[in-house]
Amino acid sequence: MMSGHAYSRTLRVHSLSRAALGRLILESCQEDGRLSASNMETLQKCYEKIFEDGPSEEYFHQVEESLQAVSSWMTAKGEKSCTSKQWLNYFRHTAIIHDFVRAERAGD
Repeated sequence: MMSGHAYSRTLRVHSLSRAALGRLILESCQEDGRLSASNMETLQKCYEKIFEDGPSEEYFHQVEESLQAVSSWMTAKGEKSCTSKQWLNYFRHTAIIHDFVRAERAGD
């Protein structure tokens, strides 16, 4: 079991890695033509609104099309390459960690 500083440091490393990987995924989706410039703009606006107002079901519906495009891109890339599959699996697992930490902090 990790102690406080080691846990915090490890969590930070995985969060930063996930953020960098997420950015690469979005850029790759845009380069492959899965996401248009308007989709990217919608994602950016919703991201900003979430930080201002907090999460809302309304924002999810606005980005649902973009999320489906990203999900289908991730599935296609995962089927082509073992390395891609491993990185995408890492991305999904760190999402679980992120959700767990958020729930713990919120008391859910």
